[in-house]
Parts: sequence; C-alpha cells; structure tokens
Amino acid sequence: MRIHLKNIGDSGMQFKRIIIFIIIILFLIVIFQNLDITSVQLLFWEVEISLLLIFIIPFILGIITGLILISSYSKRKQKKDLS
Repeated sequence: MRIHLKNIGDSGMQFKRIIIFIIIILFLIVIFQNLDITSVQLLFWEVEISLLLIFIIPFILGIITGLILISSYSKRKQKKDLS
C-alpha cells in the first residue's frame, strides 16, 4: 500500500513539472515576440528599455517572492508541528 501512495505522489510531482514547463515555454514565446525597445516613464524619469526586460524583471521578482513565502510558510509549519 505504501508503494501505491508513493506512486500517486510521484505522478502529482510529474504533473506539476509538466505544468511549470508549459508555463515557462509560453512565457519564453511571449518574451521573444516582444524584443522591441519602448519608453517607460516613472515619475520624473523616462527610460528606454526593451520589452524583454519589462517582462523578465517582474517574472523573476515574482519567483523570488514566491520562494520566500513558501520558505517562511514551511518554517512556520515546522515550528508549529514541533510545539
């Protein structure tokens, strides 16, 4: 019975990997179709920057934020389990 439950967990992990792979591929397609330079105005500054960077910077910041939140949640859960 343990082997059966382990296989279910493995297939769930495989499913997550496939979904993540699909999202990354779609993101890369969008990025490489938007390589133009555009003007970005923020308060008093105006900068000409590639749309590629406008997509990549928030994406990376979102990944980092998600990893930090997951890490803090798992640490909090471990402390709660130990109590």
